Amino acid sequence: MDNENKKCGYGMVYQSVMRDRNLSVKAKAVYAYLSCCAGSKNECYPSRRLILNDLCICGDTLDVCIKQLINYGYVEKSQVKEKGKFSKNLYKINHIPVTKTPVTEKPVTEKPVTEKPDTNNNNNNIKKLYSSDEEYNQKGKPFCRCVKTVKNEFGDAEPAQSNTLTESISAKRRRYNAEQLKVIDSFFDVLKYTRRGGGIADGVKLRIYGKWEKYETQKVIYGLNIYINNPALHDKKENYALGIIRNLTAGEISGKSGRTNMLDKPNKFINYEQRDWDFERLNKLKAEALDRGNKK
Repeated sequence: MDNENKKCGYGMVYQSVMRDRNLSVKAKAVYAYLSCCAGSKNECYPSRRLILNDLCICGDTLDVCIKQLINYGYVEKSQVKEKGKFSKNLYKINHIPVTKTPVTEKPVTEKPVTEKPDTNNNNNNIKKLYSSDEEYNQKGKPFCRCVKTVKNEFGDAEPAQSNTLTESISAKRRRYNAEQLKVIDSFFDVLKYTRRGGGIADGVKLRIYGKWEKYETQKVIYGLNIYINNPALHDKKENYALGIIRNLTAGEISGKSGRTNMLDKPNKFINYEQRDWDFERLNKLKAEALDRGNKK
C-alpha cells in the first residue's frame, strides 16, 4: 500500500513560479518535478540519474535548469555527507523566491588623485600626420572593437551581421535565372521541415550556396528537382541532396544515358498497374505449381 501511495504522490506547485517569465519551460518542469518529489515537505534528494530518466533530458540541460532555479532563488542545492563522503544532493525548494542579501560596499580608502592623460591632444597630434579627415578615419583613428546594431521588424536590436549574410546570399543567387531560383526556393521550403524549428538559418543557406558553386547550375537544379519530386527523400537533409548533385552524370542530365530518366521513371512499387505483366507466363507458372502440388 505504501508503494502505491509513493507512486501516486503529489507535490505543490505555485502559480507564481509557473508565471515567472525569467524561467525557461524546462526549468519550470524541473521545479515541478522536485516539488512532486518533496510532497508536503520543502526538501527532496532524488538522484541525478533518476531525474534524467524521468524527465528524458540530458545532463547539460539539467545543470542549466538547476543553475537557473538557484539564481532566481527557487532552489537551494547542497550535498549530504554519509560516512565522511558526499553521497547525494539535497534540494531545498523555495516556492517564494529567496532574495539574496545585497553586497555591502567596502569603505573606500582615499588615494591621491592623479591627472588623466589628455587623449584629445594625442589624437590631435596623430591627426596632423594625415592630409585629410577621411584618411585619418581610415588609417590613423584608434581602432575600436564594436558591433553595430540594427533593429529588426520587432524592434529588437540585432547585429549588423544579418545584413551582410543577406547580401552574401543575394550575391550567390545571381548565378541562377528566375526559373532556377523558383526550384531553389521550393527546395528550401521542403528542407525546412527537417528542422525542429521549421526554418533554415541564413548562415546555413549561405553555406549550402557555397557548396553548390562547385557544380554547374544545370546540374544543381536537376539534382534539386530529383530531391523535390521524390517525397521519400523529404526527411533527408541538405547533404543528401548534395550527394545527388555530386553523383549525377552528364548523360543523365541530357537524357542520353542507358538508364531511364529519374524524373520520368514510374514508381512500380506504389502503382503496380504501371508494370507490364506477362499474364501468359504467370498462368504457366501457376499451372506448373499446381501440378507439383498434385504430384506430392
